[in-house]
Amino acid sequence: MRKKLSVYQMSALAVALASLVMSLIRVIILKNNIEIDGNQDGVYYILRNTETIVFLVFTCCFIVAFTVIAIIFGKKANSFISFDSSPAVFSSSLCGFMFLSTGLYYSYQFITGHGELPEFVISVSMVLASAMFLNMALQKEGTVRKSVVYLRFAVCGYAIIRLLLDFIKQNSHPANSASVLHILSLIAFMLFIIYDGKTEFGSASMRQYLISGYLCIFFMLLYAIPNLVITLFDYSIDSYILFSAADISLAFYAFSRVFSVCRTCQKH
Repeated sequence: MRKKLSVYQMSALAVALASLVMSLIRVIILKNNIEIDGNQDGVYYILRNTETIVFLVFTCCFIVAFTVIAIIFGKKANSFISFDSSPAVFSSSLCGFMFLSTGLYYSYQFITGHGELPEFVISVSMVLASAMFLNMALQKEGTVRKSVVYLRFAVCGYAIIRLLLDFIKQNSHPANSASVLHILSLIAFMLFIIYDGKTEFGSASMRQYLISGYLCIFFMLLYAIPNLVITLFDYSIDSYILFSAADISLAFYAFSRVFSVCRTCQKH
């Protein structure tokens, strides 16, 4: 007999589906309302009109809806989540590969004189952060690697470094009007990875965990997918497009974790 999806699995799927739909809608809106600065690479703006304002209103509505769902369902959720489920292992492997390959590629670009220092620093932090995801993918069933716990600091460090450098870059010369989504996605991910580490020991606040997880999925996809698509048509928009691909893998990791939430999870 086919096993029914739990309310947590259905809510995770709903968040992921809504995020994908909103991301695709944003691709269309960008295509219709984008203004690219021909004098500076990577600089573009979005026209403010009825279409973009309505999309912003819907975005805010989804943020509120995801938060309310997380508060309601998080009340009875078990604070322990196993890290050795198939989705978690696969998503950890994917993130580890994306972070390692992206970090090494852009580091090589900088060393050969084709990159910038801020992106090089981010690339190095990605290589370090990949160690946590690869360790998680290799973690044996029923065991807790202390190295994974400590390596979470490397992942948090990556999020902090990227957040600070991108924020400074945006303030010094505004690159695009989507930077708010990018910054919010990094903040949500940073909070999520902290709460995620606590779930293995059963000490996480599940309401905060689900809120940060749902918003991490939403903001990551809402920024990364449209940025990836529009850059395929004009490479000058973002010469570091692999960062967006890595963001999508993080959204998938967050999805695999909130999808594993349950009421009666048992420790091994």
